[in-house]
Amino acid sequence: MLGMLLSFGFSANGTQTPDLDQLPDAAEIATLGSEGSNIENDFLLPVTASSREQSLDGKKMTSIFKDSVVIKQGSLEILADQVIADATAGKGKEIITARGKPASYQQKLEDGSIVIASANEIQYNVEFQTILLKGNASIKQKDVQVNGDSIAFDMAKQQIMASTDANSDATVTTVLSPGAFSSDEKADEAEKKREDQP
Repeated sequence: MLGMLLSFGFSANGTQTPDLDQLPDAAEIATLGSEGSNIENDFLLPVTASSREQSLDGKKMTSIFKDSVVIKQGSLEILADQVIADATAGKGKEIITARGKPASYQQKLEDGSIVIASANEIQYNVEFQTILLKGNASIKQKDVQVNGDSIAFDMAKQQIMASTDANSDATVTTVLSPGAFSSDEKADEAEKKREDQP
């Protein structure tokens, strides 16, 4: 995503539009087919970044978006007061940092579920497909919501790790809606029945 953000030009209304040379061709998109996750598919789509103020620095390989920032790419959406896109580590190793009161992120995952996250700071690591939420952090996926001072989410493994500030009396709170694991349990039961049949 960040490589694309850095190769953008500005349209007349202040939103960014992709450099067409940077977009994948039809053959690249077709190779994903059903094997690619929604996340991978999202990153092949054009990015729209709108904000009241934008600056791009080609030498430093950074993009800064300020005030009412909305970034969309496929199912991915980031809303923030400020977004800094850092591509100094190279293509595929970009870091996106969104800040707000709160900043929010949502994206459709491979299994069709939507992950929704918010925090004072959201850091997305493209290479490792991880999201780090800092300050008033909250993440919801399917019927599970986790709140804490700091939350790490591994999108590929769909694993959440949450913690609180060592100097705080606060705790991590997890809310499980009724039936949070029922669909997985039903699938496991159905699989077991199939295995037990001759």
